[in-house]
Amino acid sequence: MAAAPFPLLEISKRCYERVLSLFKLQDLITLSMISKKCRMMPTVIRTKPGCLEVSISRAGTILHLSERDNPNIRWVFNDRILGNPQSFIWEINDNRMEIHLNETGVSINPISAHFSCVSSAIKYLKELLCWSVKSVNIDPTNLPTTMNLAYLRIERCKTLNIFGINHISGGELTEILENVQKKKFLKINVMIYNDFDFNFNPNLLNCKRMLCEKPTHWLTLGDLFQLECTKFIFKKSRFRAQGCIDFIDDWMDGNGEGIDYLLVKFATLERDEPVVSSYLEDPDVVEPRSPGYILDKYTYLDCDDGFDIKHYSGKVATWQVAPDYFYFVVWHNPIHDILQRTPFEF
Repeated sequence: MAAAPFPLLEISKRCYERVLSLFKLQDLITLSMISKKCRMMPTVIRTKPGCLEVSISRAGTILHLSERDNPNIRWVFNDRILGNPQSFIWEINDNRMEIHLNETGVSINPISAHFSCVSSAIKYLKELLCWSVKSVNIDPTNLPTTMNLAYLRIERCKTLNIFGINHISGGELTEILENVQKKKFLKINVMIYNDFDFNFNPNLLNCKRMLCEKPTHWLTLGDLFQLECTKFIFKKSRFRAQGCIDFIDDWMDGNGEGIDYLLVKFATLERDEPVVSSYLEDPDVVEPRSPGYILDKYTYLDCDDGFDIKHYSGKVATWQVAPDYFYFVVWHNPIHDILQRTPFEF
């Protein structure tokens, strides 16, 4: 004799809230997918704070669901059979759910299917759990045709990290910057082919902090003044020392007043000393300030040897240039507590 169905939707709100509070996160997600009526049930209980982390590479896409007491939940999207790109396996830990897109009766383009599913899943989980996307990590090297970045859609995240050991095309970089739209911290650690003409668009670099660990021949120091970004670190940079000094002159003339700092590690040693205007080395500009400048909650820049300059608006900045590095920092607060932070290394 078959067991009678459990009337979950007919019990009192207090009762099912109590039942749902005992569910594990992955079980809540599974429950929400049973039917439209079950869709919003997990949202009525207080879920633990957490975030989503996205990892994309040739092997597939992984959504990490990071919860304070349960950090190892992941949702994996990968091609089940390379010859059948319309089928995927979604995995929540050891629970495997096969999704056959070609059985849904909906016309699916195999080229867009992968990231259409991923983008939908991210949106679904954000609404279901009221979580944000903490990080998006993308290695775009040799992605299969079923993983077309043009169809990736992530509205906002805290950190976008683009990395890889091989060169990528400028088109791939542009697609990522366009489709991961708003990011607080942009990290680029991948080489771009030299034929890339960026066709500069400030909206693509929509972030507050930028770290480039590979040469950025596609970006100029003058471009930085057009960005909303205020914090820049460039490593292995092809910028020249004279260009960095000209950057300071432009700042003194009123450009880029919102900039907080610019740190540059030159790819090659500078043989020639740059021409520096006398007012940039004025010994009469002596302002009380800390010997170190806080870059983030972990690191500070030792700028005790820098030259202080004063903008006509009253802002004070400190700069220094050496054969292998350059720094420029603006003091919004002259006293920085650098204790318990480590010094930044160029």
